Amino acid sequence: MSSTLRIAGGTARLVNQAARHSAQQQQSLERLSTGKRINRPRDDPSGFAAAEQLRSEIARLTAELQNIGRRRALSRIEHSGLGAIHDRLIELRGYTVEAAGGLLSGAELADLSKQIGRSLLEIERIERQTQDVAADPFSNSHPTPVPPTKSRNRNTTTTPVSLNEAAQATDAKLDAVTQTQAAAAAAAKHQFDVPQTLIEDALVQHYQALSQIEDADFAVEASSFALAGALAEASLAALALQTSTYAEQLAELLDEIGAQLDETV
Repeated sequence: MSSTLRIAGGTARLVNQAARHSAQQQQSLERLSTGKRINRPRDDPSGFAAAEQLRSEIARLTAELQNIGRRRALSRIEHSGLGAIHDRLIELRGYTVEAAGGLLSGAELADLSKQIGRSLLEIERIERQTQDVAADPFSNSHPTPVPPTKSRNRNTTTTPVSLNEAAQATDAKLDAVTQTQAAAAAAAKHQFDVPQTLIEDALVQHYQALSQIEDADFAVEASSFALAGALAEASLAALALQTSTYAEQLAELLDEIGAQLDETV
């Protein structure tokens, strides 16, 4: 009877071993399939919590990077508007130089004066349009646009302006636009380039840390899968042998009990 109990206890251990090795093999197979060492919280509770914190920080940094991209786009609109204004001012400066050459007739000077007035109004239009398109109500970090030129006449008609006034206004405006372009370039480097580089470096570090925490080692998991499979098969083979031995001993025990009953009768 004691031998039978020992065999029954060994059978139970073999069953548990086979189930445990099979579970280990399934876990290694899952890690090989997903590439992740942590697929659910119970795989590694502390590692899972650390990985979730890193994911949260990665999401925050990614959002900040996207915001920088949006602000950079607004800044580019302003740069484009400033560039267009600068080109118009250079063209307008050429008109004033041409007029000052003293080789144009009175009618040509009058036409040129009107053309200068139209150019000034066009510059004001570009300034207002640039400010309207690039306006960012959620941030004041973009460079300050050039203030619109004050004009006595805001309607669509153009009135002749003196060449002297036009030349002075053009020179003043060119200086203002050049200074604003330089300030905008410096602000863009400080407000966009440097923060973007820092955030990108931080993202690389966070992704590396997340990989070290939750990514599976394919060599280790492949070895574990093969070893667990071999141990599971060995446990099942031992269980089959143990079951066969247990059945034979149980049959012998029943024969002995039957013989004792016959003798008693």
